[in-house]
Amino acid sequence: MRYEETLGRLRQLAKTLPETSELITHGNPTFKAGKKTFAVIERHQHSVEDRYLDVPALSFKVEREFQQLLCQDDNYFVAPYVGRHGWTCVVLESVKEWDEIEDLVMESYRSAALKRMLKVLDGE
Repeated sequence: MRYEETLGRLRQLAKTLPETSELITHGNPTFKAGKKTFAVIERHQHSVEDRYLDVPALSFKVEREFQQLLCQDDNYFVAPYVGRHGWTCVVLESVKEWDEIEDLVMESYRSAALKRMLKVLDGE
């Protein structure tokens, strides 16, 4: 999936979620639930077959156990600096199905959102 396509889909998704915003941080599109970040599109150095590539990636937060499972696939990797908190990246060019990524972004949103935001999302 290309950078522009992913950014467009993230923007569409964010519009459907309570209290989200998009801003540029460190030159990257960053999506927030209230004051907490839940997704970022940024360039990363990613090791593939002993080569480092500068690739656009989508960063999101998941549970650490799930992060370990995802990172068994070469297209996913632990985010630099914040990976110990569950932040994980997927190489955009490797994404074939948006549905899978949307589920990961939604999990990240739920981890960042306040209870009142989740109640609105869940129709309570």
